[in-house]
Amino acid sequence: NTDMVGWFGGSGQAYAQSSYPNDISITSSTAFTFKSRPELDGEYVALGVGLENAADAITLSFSTSGKLGYSLWSYDGTTVTELIGNTFVGGAGDVSVTYDAAFVEPTQLFVVWTANHPSGNAGGGQAVTVSNIGISYTVPIILTSLLQLLYNAADIVVVGRFAGSTALAAVSSTGSLINLIINVFMGLSLGASVAVAQEYGAGRTKEVSETVHTTIALAVVCGVAVSIVGLLFAKPMLRLMDTPEEVLELASQYVTIYFAGSLFNMLYNFGAAILRAVGDTRRPMYFLIISGLVNVVFNLIFVVGFHMSVAGVALATIISQALSAVLVLLCLMHADTCIRFNWRKLRIAKDKAIRLVKVGLPAGLQGAIFSISNVLIQSSVNSFGADVMAGNGASSNIEGFVYVSMNALYQTALTFTSQNVGAKKMERVGRIMLVCQACVATVGFALGMLVLTFGRQLLGIYCTEAHVIEMGFIRMRIILSTYFVCGMMDVLVGGLRGMGNWLKANADAIYNTRPDESASYESDGLQVHFTKNGERH
Repeated sequence: NTDMVGWFGGSGQAYAQSSYPNDISITSSTAFTFKSRPELDGEYVALGVGLENAADAITLSFSTSGKLGYSLWSYDGTTVTELIGNTFVGGAGDVSVTYDAAFVEPTQLFVVWTANHPSGNAGGGQAVTVSNIGISYTVPIILTSLLQLLYNAADIVVVGRFAGSTALAAVSSTGSLINLIINVFMGLSLGASVAVAQEYGAGRTKEVSETVHTTIALAVVCGVAVSIVGLLFAKPMLRLMDTPEEVLELASQYVTIYFAGSLFNMLYNFGAAILRAVGDTRRPMYFLIISGLVNVVFNLIFVVGFHMSVAGVALATIISQALSAVLVLLCLMHADTCIRFNWRKLRIAKDKAIRLVKVGLPAGLQGAIFSISNVLIQSSVNSFGADVMAGNGASSNIEGFVYVSMNALYQTALTFTSQNVGAKKMERVGRIMLVCQACVATVGFALGMLVLTFGRQLLGIYCTEAHVIEMGFIRMRIILSTYFVCGMMDVLVGGLRGMGNWLKANADAIYNTRPDESASYESDGLQVHFTKNGERH
């Protein structure tokens, strides 16, 4: 960044700044003086060294108690040149940087580094390796989603075992309607994940903070909107879906209580999207473990102890969602990085909201379109009666364990792509896609066959009635044999969404260059640079 040149003094001087919780001490093997510049309050810390002798070599030693990223540059008064690219140190320790070359006087060398970053990787995007995608990021997402499904399954198992197949049909048949109303709004959380990841990967902390506060504000708005829409239209929609009369009242009771607590659902999912965008997939998992256990306990208390049937299941769900929302907000409020949340800064920034909507609304609409088809399918299923509804619902819940395992790779592709696009490391995008496709195909096929092998036994956990089990297995046999293809499609979509408007923006820019304008083009991986009227884009 040529603007940084103004930070540096003349020959024999250097300036350093350190305003991070993890202090950085700096020493040099050369006889230069280091001066504090506390007024330079920014994301990057810069050290400039002026060289008097053209034959000098420079050695700089950094001692840090935290993670560190650094790069080495030179400036000859006209041109800034990168000598050593971004290099990241994973933990505390000493770093020694040596560059031995002849420079034309009056050359200045400077080091730019990023300190106290949770991934040790600010401004560089996440590196692409199978171990990184498979263990440090994706596995917690898979476990989080599996836990969420386990707790949803607990709802269905408890109500099916202790309240009967009619109550089971009432709870399991409402999923497509709930998703239809929620998905449009939930898509905005994907937009938030992309926006935060791109700004975070580019190292723009102020933009990250504004996006975080806009995201939480939108979560509140969406939560209230979902509650209103759900309470007004849920029962009429259930009637339009040909829900049998013996199921209708129980189903209506369930969705009414569920939609009343939609605010908590939105706050958790939007907050978790922020954490995942910066590479933190473990804490959302921990929060879900805690809230899920609470959900199971209250299920048993309300359904088994107080005989509240579907109302007890719904009430237990919103209590656990409220707990998870509180936990994720507390996590953001006590974060020591740029994603820290402050209630006094809660507002909707117009430009950030527009960006979230541009990416998130198409995702929400896609989810809504799928939900519309599922509502139509559920309407057809409802026409066969309560037993088929119960078997179909149980099978769908089991299939969900396979789907969320594949969907974790979709979220991985989205976040990794977003961060690397933000860091302008487009050469990594293709590898991200290849690794995620290989993983999702393997996971989807293996789990699909495993679940299909033990299908009847798994369905027996939800309900003991033989006819219900057989109806569920018919659906399971058709869906799971090729389910991995759905995961491969989702990964492709995740990669494209992770690129945000990058493809469209670059395509439009090239298309709008008229033949009478001087333009030259060069290719650099997936990124296209072009010169238009002397300006590089």
